[in-house]
Amino acid sequence: MSCFPGNALNCLPVLRRHLLALAVVLALLGGRQAWGQANSASRINSLNRQVHRYIYYNAARYEQGVRLAEQTVEAARQALGEHHRSYVTSLNNLAVLYTLVGRYAEAEPLLKVGLGVRKQAFEQHSGVMGFDYDAVLYAVTLDNLADHYRIMGRLEEAERIGKELIAVSRRTFNRYPLMVVINHISHLESFAHIYLEQGRNAEAAVICEEIMAVEKRYGFRLLFPARHRSSLSNLAVVYEHLGRLQEATALHMRAVAIARKNRRKHPDKYANSLRVLATNYELTRRYAGAEPLIKEVLAIYEQTFGPHHPYYAAVLNDLSSIYALTGRYAAAEAASAQGNAIWLNLLRRTLPGLSEREKQQFLATISRDTERYHSLLAQQVAPASEGTARAYDQVLFTKGLLLATTAGLERRLRASEDTTVIRSFKHWQTLKRQLATAYSLPLAQQQKRGLDPVRLDSLANELERSLTVGSAAFRREAGMPTTTQQQVQQALKSGEVAVELVRYRWFRRSFTDTIYYSAYITTPTSAAPQLVVLKNGNELEQRAMQAYRRLHHTPVRTWGSLSVSSTRGPADAKSLYETYWGPIARAIPPGTSTVYLSADGVYLQLNLATLQNPATGRYLLDELDLRLVGSTRDLLRSPQPDTSPSSRPAHAVLVGDPAFRIKNLPANPPEPAPGALPPATFTAALPVASATPRSTYSRSDYWLAAGEVSPLPGTARELAALDSLLRAANWPNQQLVGAAATEENVRQVRRPRVLHLATHGFFLAAAPVGKGPPDAVKGELANDAMLRAGLLLAGVSNFRDAPSKPDTEDGILTAYEASLLDLQGTELVVLSACETGLGQVQAGEGVYGLQRGFTVAGARTLMMSLWKVDDAVTQELMTTFYRFWLAGSSKRAALLAAQQQVRKQHPEPYYWGAFVLVGE
Repeated sequence: MSCFPGNALNCLPVLRRHLLALAVVLALLGGRQAWGQANSASRINSLNRQVHRYIYYNAARYEQGVRLAEQTVEAARQALGEHHRSYVTSLNNLAVLYTLVGRYAEAEPLLKVGLGVRKQAFEQHSGVMGFDYDAVLYAVTLDNLADHYRIMGRLEEAERIGKELIAVSRRTFNRYPLMVVINHISHLESFAHIYLEQGRNAEAAVICEEIMAVEKRYGFRLLFPARHRSSLSNLAVVYEHLGRLQEATALHMRAVAIARKNRRKHPDKYANSLRVLATNYELTRRYAGAEPLIKEVLAIYEQTFGPHHPYYAAVLNDLSSIYALTGRYAAAEAASAQGNAIWLNLLRRTLPGLSEREKQQFLATISRDTERYHSLLAQQVAPASEGTARAYDQVLFTKGLLLATTAGLERRLRASEDTTVIRSFKHWQTLKRQLATAYSLPLAQQQKRGLDPVRLDSLANELERSLTVGSAAFRREAGMPTTTQQQVQQALKSGEVAVELVRYRWFRRSFTDTIYYSAYITTPTSAAPQLVVLKNGNELEQRAMQAYRRLHHTPVRTWGSLSVSSTRGPADAKSLYETYWGPIARAIPPGTSTVYLSADGVYLQLNLATLQNPATGRYLLDELDLRLVGSTRDLLRSPQPDTSPSSRPAHAVLVGDPAFRIKNLPANPPEPAPGALPPATFTAALPVASATPRSTYSRSDYWLAAGEVSPLPGTARELAALDSLLRAANWPNQQLVGAAATEENVRQVRRPRVLHLATHGFFLAAAPVGKGPPDAVKGELANDAMLRAGLLLAGVSNFRDAPSKPDTEDGILTAYEASLLDLQGTELVVLSACETGLGQVQAGEGVYGLQRGFTVAGARTLMMSLWKVDDAVTQELMTTFYRFWLAGSSKRAALLAAQQQVRKQHPEPYYWGAFVLVGE
């Protein structure tokens, strides 16, 4: 019987038989598939249990556990798919093992993937009758991710995840207390650790006391002694932070007694209890009791984790502290150096997979150890050459590390030929521009335009991390400097010296408020760096700096005696030389003509060349060729063809005399194609005005102050003079003047050889807690130093005064936005404005401000100012500089010639000493 259209009734019996047969087949196939998946799940679960044993019972074999966990993840993915519970469990186990062996950057993506799957399952099954197994699994992954963020120093993220963790855990514990009590206590413990890291000791104590109450209710002391041991130790540590030392000691002794019974099965946990007891002995000055405990812990950790694990490094630093407290500084330095070497290797492995902010947060977790190391050297009467060499090598690796890796990432991504990488990089740049735009708007305008700064920042951060990990070129050459003291020494020529300055807090039993500076001085013939310790760091940063500013930041002649509040403060201009430079100068060999100086701390805020030698009456400018570098490892850079501008095709962009208020503010133009030139310039004829400072700009409560921004007629004359000089030297140049000097046009500049910006500059102090505009974005992001430094451009007054902000840029080029410019290969950026070299100084990382922004954008050398500069004199200095440079002098020689020229009519350093060159 056939089945065809028009005979549907006859087809029904046939269809029923076919459907029945199909149902039987599907049932059989489904049964086989279900049986097969169940069998696969059972096999994967068995593997996961084996991996789990490596995590909790075989600490000495973590690497073997990693290999098994990696195999389990792949087997689970193929057999069960990426949404199965057992697959997510295998991801979670692998992430935990990665963390335990110090592979932090690899752990986070796994935790996030697992969290996404488990959150979806948790939300789908929420409220379902019966035991909520998905809630338990979701809480476990939240716990692991929060702990990962804590280890990486990302405490705000850790707290956010931790609060969600506790909410889920409490809800589950309230419903099934007997089934999840151990998990709930572990989650509470993790959250207490976050509070402790944040210094919120009282809140951590409340949680730890809650844990003890729960454990007492359920008989943990008898039923789960190992779990109870951990809770005792945690509460003891919290009590130590609260100053309750006697109670803490009693708790530690109880924990050690429990751990000793299981020392063979859990040697690492026994060692943990000994370590925190040793810390308690140290706090109570029982050093003789603490030392053997720490040495026992060190032996156990070496057998359990190996001599290259971060845990081993942490205990080495504990031992170093004991040695220092008992006066054995050489032994303390050696132990600390060994521990720091382990941390540096961990940094090399971890940093390439992190975004800049994540790198900064992770570096902060080990900064205490590096600061303490410099204190240990400073306490020795005559530190061994091996110690100073090790310290210097460490500084060569860490100083300016974030800037080096961030600029390296930008450079490699812009040079990439991978279309996927290029597309992602452009998306990243767009997100960062949107974030900068959001911060320029009131909250209501942000909401109107759909700009959420917190979300944009999170997206940009995630994309930056994926770009870092995904860029093959960056993985091969991740910007991890490996320079040594011997290499710097070999790079020095006769008559040259390298000086590396380091700022640190003084450590004596604990960190103090006293600031020290150490100078590591290397000559072409020195076997090891010479260490010069400046113990007056607080004076350098306060009284001496106030005196320096009074003497140099004002055009009024103020040479001679100064009235200061303390007799220890510098009494006159010449004493500043001794205060800042004298000890270092005495360690520099006679006959030295050139000093490469890598500054730190307060030394980034002054121009040493303006100091007057009391012995000779001459400025340091006249006695030394002082060259500022970000790090003395820069001496090993491949030399770039510098000196004469004739060495490469010339192309200059000159920006100045902005029309701070213009009649018709243009809308945002479309993004130009790579290499496209800015639109035609507009030059307005302006009358000559008297000289004024290039900084009348100020903000009140983070808003541009009311009133008109004062014009800078000197910048128009400056650019006209530069235009004549450049044309005479056959340099094509583009001018963005008057209404054309907009932020939009500056953004379109692509890789000129020279970028010259003459306008008002500014750097704003951080907003005090609770201050700022009422509708501004609150928190760390809004107070970013890169958003508090910038240049004023055309139309800034229009944007400020508009009730409803126009669809344009705000006329303020912040340092954050400057970092998004494409200045790869730009030989020189001149910031001919006030205080463009200022910013937020971060020890070991330089200045967060315009200098950093333009360096990240690709500029090889920057000329910038350290204080408010005179408009007319700056015009003279700039034109003289370009005249000498275009005639064939090096940039440094040209600046020196310009300064000497200005000094003839204006001998005060205020006029000639504000500008410095940094870079190549």
